[in-house]
Amino acid sequence: MRAVPRLGIPNGYCAFATSPNKLGLRILEEERADDEIARKIFTLRSKAGLTQAQLGKLLGTTASLICRLEDAL
Repeated sequence: MRAVPRLGIPNGYCAFATSPNKLGLRILEEERADDEIARKIFTLRSKAGLTQAQLGKLLGTTASLICRLEDAL
């Protein structure tokens, strides 16, 4: 069984086995955490005076990935 994409429902977990309110709250909490991480990446990168490409190179990834992470804002 696969996880339900974008909802963050783990393997073997039935979305219908819990109330919609609990599932909605869990999704909301995950999205808030994602937003917080995106803000931290942007803030720290900006304070360091780095471009997305420079940060990507330092982390061994691409500017495209850094852009997608920050786009969560």
